[in-house]
Amino acid sequence: MVEQLWRTSSSMPTCRAVVSVLLSLLCIVTATFACPKKCDCWYFGRYVDCAGAGLEDVPANIPVGATYLDLGNNNIQNLSDADFSQLTSLSKWGLKLTNNGIRVLPVGVFSNLTHLRSLDLSGNHVANLPDGIFSNLTSLIRLYLSNNNISSLTARVFSHLTRLRWLDLSLNHIADLSDGTFSHLTRLWLLDLSGNYIADLPDEVFSNLKSLGLLYLSNNNISRLPSGVFSHLNHLWCLDLSGNHIAHLQSEVFSNLTTLERIDLYNNSISRLPTGVFSHLIRLRWLDLSGNHIADLPDGMFSDLASLGHLYMANNNISSLSVGVFSHLTSLKWLDLSGNCISHLPGGVFSNLTSLLQLRLYNNNISILPARDFTHLTRLWWLDLSGNHISELPAEVFSNLTTLLELRLYNNNISSLTPGVFSHLYLRRIGTFTHFDIRRTYMQLSSPHERFCSEIVYGRQVHRRM
Repeated sequence: MVEQLWRTSSSMPTCRAVVSVLLSLLCIVTATFACPKKCDCWYFGRYVDCAGAGLEDVPANIPVGATYLDLGNNNIQNLSDADFSQLTSLSKWGLKLTNNGIRVLPVGVFSNLTHLRSLDLSGNHVANLPDGIFSNLTSLIRLYLSNNNISSLTARVFSHLTRLRWLDLSLNHIADLSDGTFSHLTRLWLLDLSGNYIADLPDEVFSNLKSLGLLYLSNNNISRLPSGVFSHLNHLWCLDLSGNHIAHLQSEVFSNLTTLERIDLYNNSISRLPTGVFSHLIRLRWLDLSGNHIADLPDGMFSDLASLGHLYMANNNISSLSVGVFSHLTSLKWLDLSGNCISHLPGGVFSNLTSLLQLRLYNNNISILPARDFTHLTRLWWLDLSGNHISELPAEVFSNLTTLLELRLYNNNISSLTPGVFSHLYLRRIGTFTHFDIRRTYMQLSSPHERFCSEIVYGRQVHRRM
């Protein structure tokens, strides 16, 4: 009995010590993971969501172990150097400060965030990025600065972001770029400069962006492209230059872009395409030249584009097509020539387009369809010939289009139909032909075949064969 009491009494200090340690740890954990008022915290305070909470200041009691902090959609207009000084664990998922009223970034506000990988400052009123503002963010991979009031970029503002992969500067007021602005961003994969006021691109502005895959320059004031401005972008696969004022393309401007898969040049002022401008673009799959002033497409213009799947030439001034202009585009699936001045389709102009699925020729001046123009388009499922001056449909014009699902012929001058003109289309595939529109063609219908077609014209479902 004495021995048992001795053992019990001797173990009590140990138990008290353990309890004391556990209570201390509990206090530390509770203090560490205390969640700020109006915020939500998950994963033991590692994920802190204060978005849309009506905050006017950065909360003072954010868990120091937080790896992600969302302060977006508040009214935090002022930041201080101390706001994030203790949050050294912010890392992979990053820091979001979107859509606040931030106008000024103190130089030291991010200085302790050496592990931060993503920083989102989009949707604020930041006008100036002082040198040194990002100097300690050596782990940063993504930086979002879109929709601010930034008007200029110094040569050193991004100089320490050597791991950066994604930089969004869209929808700002940037008018000028210097050669050294992006010179240290050798790992950058995406650069978005769309929606700014950039008029000129210095020759070497992108020269060090060896890893760049996506470059967005749409909706600026660019009128000229220096011949070598893209020459160092050996991994670029998407280039968007739409919505600018480019009037002329130099023949070698894209010559080194052998990995390019998409070019958007729509809504510019291009009137002529120089010979060879698309040479060497053997991987190009998408080319959009809509909304320019192009009048002529000479033979050989697309001769190197064997991989091209989408070609958009809508709303230009094209009046004629040469027979061989599309002859090398054997992979083409979408061709849009709508909104031009084409009056004649030369026989065989589409004969090599055996992969074509959609052909848009609406709103041109076509009056005659050669009987065999669409013979080789055996995979076509959409054909739009509306808004032309077609008065007659040759009997064999659609004879090989057995896969066609949509045919549009409205706003033409068709007054009668040749018997059998549609016999290879809807009548043989009544279950799959989904849309057939020849409204406002002033047709005089007489034969049973034509009366059957008239039922389709006015949208009545037909479930019988002729």
